[in-house]
Amino acid sequence: MPLSLTRILAQRPRDGSRGLEWNGRGGLPSQTLSMGSTVGEWLPTLVDLPQPMDEGLVIGLESALISRSDKLEPGVAAVWNVLACQEDSEYVPNVRIFLDPHPPCRLCEACASGNHWKCIEVQSRRWHPGWIAREMVVPPWTVRRGVCDLPARATVRSCLYLDPISRIRNGLTNVLKSKPKRVAVCGADLLGILTGFVLERMLPDSIRCLIDPIEARLGLAREAGFHQVASHAEGARLAMEDAPNLVVVTDGEASFSKALDLCAVGGTILLLVRPEGDLQPVGLDKIWQKSLRVMAAVGCSPSDREVAAHWIEDLDVRLGMIPVMELPFEQAALAQGRLDADPTRLAVVLTSG
Repeated sequence: MPLSLTRILAQRPRDGSRGLEWNGRGGLPSQTLSMGSTVGEWLPTLVDLPQPMDEGLVIGLESALISRSDKLEPGVAAVWNVLACQEDSEYVPNVRIFLDPHPPCRLCEACASGNHWKCIEVQSRRWHPGWIAREMVVPPWTVRRGVCDLPARATVRSCLYLDPISRIRNGLTNVLKSKPKRVAVCGADLLGILTGFVLERMLPDSIRCLIDPIEARLGLAREAGFHQVASHAEGARLAMEDAPNLVVVTDGEASFSKALDLCAVGGTILLLVRPEGDLQPVGLDKIWQKSLRVMAAVGCSPSDREVAAHWIEDLDVRLGMIPVMELPFEQAALAQGRLDADPTRLAVVLTSG
């Protein structure tokens, strides 16, 4: 974590019971608005806020991001403020943080090999109450392993992209050994645009093309680092003058089928989302015939988030150009419907307060 005066003061030696005293605890509400106990169940309910444990934190939601690609766990991409902590904590009230709801242990065989998403601890929920609420109580395990500092000079809007950028970086890290010269991204939704920013840093010499049938969403392609745009696979092949060595899929079954047709023989397809439908009759023959390698990006490591935090600070102005719409936290259940009604908007930003 970056060293600052705040952290130096926060890490002062404990003096008896002094370090156990809580800052900000007196002003906490007794109840909070929760969006449900199960992921994806949008049921706004007032619930009791649990008492924090020693070495834990109480945090408040500042902003959260909902996009079309949030199939598994919407709301993870969020910015939180520390509301209460103990005096000997390395955090202080009003510090802005990112919280991983399923932090890895960093000790098991899976973590040691870099497969943090396979850690058994990742399957355990480590915050309360519910799956997202206006105020949350974070136990010590998650504080030690799941909290990431956010860049102070970046806006809240840019900080919301930390989690998706981290996952994209992790996925691309696994395919860079082949050094693809031509990269096509299927889908100009939020993940597609963010992939352009990441490719610009990880594969600066590659030729990059963005493909989407909705031409109105291709306007941000140049700003996101793409050289070419196309509304269909054949147009992308013509624009790049050859088939791409790497195809990144950022949405659904249709894009996966498109990627199978588009990818060069011996190339790689990277899935940033889980394709929908029965893929066996769609893809296995083509994967076999063209000797394709299909990989999935299903998680990220703490180091991915640290790198992404530095990128966000540099990309702050450009990330602010991504078209989004805002909704109050109480109307979170309407987010996907609003996105369906306006395909030019790439995400919904939930605001609290």
